[in-house]
Formats: sequence, structure tokens, C-alpha cells
Amino acid sequence: MTDERPRILAIDDTPANLLLLGRALATEFDVQIATSGAEGLALATESPPNLILLDVMMPGLDGFETCQRLKAIPALREIPIIFVTALNELESEAKGLSCGAADYITKPIHVGITIQRIRNLLEREQLRQEVARQRDELAVRVQALQRHEDWMSERNRMIEQLLACTNREQAYQIIEQSAAALFADHAGLLAAPDQADPSQLRVVARWGETPASMPDRFPAEVSDEITDGITEAKARHPCDQFSQGSPDASLEVLLSLGGQTYGLLHLDLANALDATHCQSLCSLCLSLGESIKLALANLRLQEELREAAIRDLLTGLFNRRYLNETLPRELHRCQREAKPLAAAMLDLDHFKRFNDHYGHDAGDAVLQRVGGLLKRYLRAEDLACRYGGEELTLILPNATADEARLRLERIRQDIMALRISHQDGELPAITVSIGIAATQAGQLDATKLLSRADAALYRAKADGRNRVVVAAVAEAQAQATASDKELNA
Repeated sequence: MTDERPRILAIDDTPANLLLLGRALATEFDVQIATSGAEGLALATESPPNLILLDVMMPGLDGFETCQRLKAIPALREIPIIFVTALNELESEAKGLSCGAADYITKPIHVGITIQRIRNLLEREQLRQEVARQRDELAVRVQALQRHEDWMSERNRMIEQLLACTNREQAYQIIEQSAAALFADHAGLLAAPDQADPSQLRVVARWGETPASMPDRFPAEVSDEITDGITEAKARHPCDQFSQGSPDASLEVLLSLGGQTYGLLHLDLANALDATHCQSLCSLCLSLGESIKLALANLRLQEELREAAIRDLLTGLFNRRYLNETLPRELHRCQREAKPLAAAMLDLDHFKRFNDHYGHDAGDAVLQRVGGLLKRYLRAEDLACRYGGEELTLILPNATADEARLRLERIRQDIMALRISHQDGELPAITVSIGIAATQAGQLDATKLLSRADAALYRAKADGRNRVVVAAVAEAQAQATASDKELNA
């Protein structure tokens, strides 16, 4: 029993009975009286008591009907009711119990027995309430455990899928789908550093009903405000741009590892059921963030390793290995689509002499600038490679020999116009010789295509360097030279 005295509502149409009953119970209980069934219903509805003593024989609403009406009200249904009546008949007692009464006392009442019965019923009701409370708590815990099990199952499934990813775009799609399942009632997003502009974070995944005003990009400095991997958005915090409601109803988790930032995870907590649910969501978000950052770090490492395997570190162009793998595929694709393809071999003129005179550091500086210039000229489908030493290769899908010649002529002129500073001075202008070969009908042999371009390159050198020569023209000139030699023999 609690320290607060139990409150008893006594309903009886005889004031003398109420007075006697009130005096008898006042030592242990707070007693409230009503002289009719209607008045008793009103008082119980307004302020539910702990127990009701109800007379059976009353004008208007008798005790049986009053009991039935009390039991029909959900908020009053569990209140114990004791019938107090002069009717000493088994039929009346059975009727009262069938109406929902907990006990039945006949007059004249014995005060001691009545008080003990009241105590027993109140203790029983207190036990019932305690059992109901524990049952509700258990249901909440079971629900939380089930939710946690579902979360862990979905999280593990996401991790397995992330391990099978080959690039970050695939990972972002998986994260978006998994987060939508994990945080079904909570909107959120994942932002990652923009590869094209590292000063910006780009939203790469979003789920739930995120506001239309939510930006797709925002300054990367927002991550500088987040310490220890987690923060709640505050009034002057840059993350306030996420929060469209209460500034304390969102969570941001910085995904960083080894000084590298891999993303920022945002979750709206406005729909959390209670503090415990909110804490569970925070824990899940942190756990998810750990898994995501490890997966993204692994993918970035894989991408860097792939890049290192196919890129020339000095020029930033693809290497010869990548050319050998890619050119045959491009030839087959152009053949299927009945489209042209041109290959160009570029060689920096007198580069060995340049290296001997100015040093290899100066030669590296030239190769870096030329590599950068070629990358600026590339279309999305073009391919630029360092073939070896000072020799470079360009593959131009969907380009005829004439189109390639025009493009390579512009490149030749721009290379000659390069001004390269080195060791507090300016290096002399450099020139380049270029040979071009376009695919012929049915040609799928990459080696032969590059050999034709290489032959055109040697023709450009033989003709004085610093020029562009197309294979068809070079081959015709070679045939004419061979014919002249035969006539003069």
C-alpha cells in the first residue's frame, strides 16, 4: 500500500447509513459519499476512487444498474465494487457478482469484517496494477528487443552487401536502402566529400520525408564543428541547416578514420517514442556509422589501388597496361556500333637531349604539364596514356582521321605554346611530333592500329618533326618512295 490514504466512494440513499459508514471508515480511509446512483457515477467519473461501496436498493438507478454503468466506463472498469444491502438472498448476491461486483456484504454490517474485506480488495487491486505494470514493461522490453534484433539483422545484411561493392556509388545505394529500413519513421541522409570539389559535402543518400528545402550540397566546414564523432545540432551550429524543427531533435555523426573524412550521417529524432527509444536510435546510428565509414574507407583504398595499377604517377595519365586492356574493347565496341576510332602516338621532340641538358627534374616538369594539357582536351570517351618515356598515346573513339588531325593539330600548337617555369627560370619551348591512324573496315587488332600510328609518327619525325601526320598519307608516301627506288635501280 502507498502512503496516500485510499479513497472510498460510498453510494447509499439513506443518510444515516452513510454517516455510520463514514465514521467507521474514516480512521483508515478518505470517504466520499453520494446519495444516488447518478451522483455516484458523476463523482466516480470526475475523480475515480480506489474502491466503491454501493447500496443495492435505491430509487432511480438501483445498485445493479449503477454497477453495470460503472463497469461500462473503461477508466472505472477495474475499480473494486462491494455491494452493501439488506437483501439476504442468494439470487441477489449472484446478480450483484454477475454485474461485476468484487464482494457482497449484507446489513447490518460488521465494521471490522467490512474494513478487512476492503483492505483485501485494495491489496488485490494493488497487486493487479503491479502485475499490469510489469506486463506492460515486459511488453515494451520485448518490443525493444525485437526492434534491436531487426536492426542488427538489417545492419548485418547491409555490411554483407557493402563488402561485395566495387565502388562507392553502389555503396551509397545500399546504405540508402538499409537506412530506410532501419529508420523507417525517421528521415535522414548521408553526405560525402565531393570528388570534384573537396570543399563541398554532397548528399549521396537520403531516406524518409526529408524537407524539400534540404540542400544537396553544403560546405565541408560543417564537419569541423562535430567533435568526438557525434553532436546534436545546436542553435548556432552549421548543422542547423539540417534541422527543420527543434534544434535538439536531430543527430549528426561524423564518419572519420585516420584523419580522413568519409561522410556525415544525419538522423531526424523528432519522432522518437521516448527517451529510451531516442537513446536506442542514437546507439544504432553510431553503430551504423562505424560500419559505413569502415566500408567507405575500404572502397576508397580499393579505388586508390586500382588507380595506382592503371595510372602513371608522373603525368596522371593512364599507363600502357591500361591501354592494352582497354583498346581492344573499344575497337570491338566501335565495330559493333559502326563508328570510327582514331589512335594517335605523340613523341616530345629531342627529349633525350632536353633531359641531358636541363636535367631529369626539368623533363618531369614538362611531362607533367603536357599530361595536364592532354587531360583538359579529353572528352568523356577519350583515353590518354603514357606509352613509355616521352611517348604518349591518345585514343579517340567516334573520331575520323580528319577530325583527329584537327584536334591533334590544336594540341600540337598548345604544347609548343607552353611556358614552363623551373628553378627560378623558364624552360625553352618544346615541340611534339604526332602520328595518327584511323580504324579500317573490320580492323580489330589493337597492335596493328598502334603500329600504323607509330609508323605515321616516324614519318612526322623524318619530315622534320613538330608536325601531325595521318597514317593513310604516310603509307601512300612510303609506297611512292619505294616505287622511286625500284625505278632508279
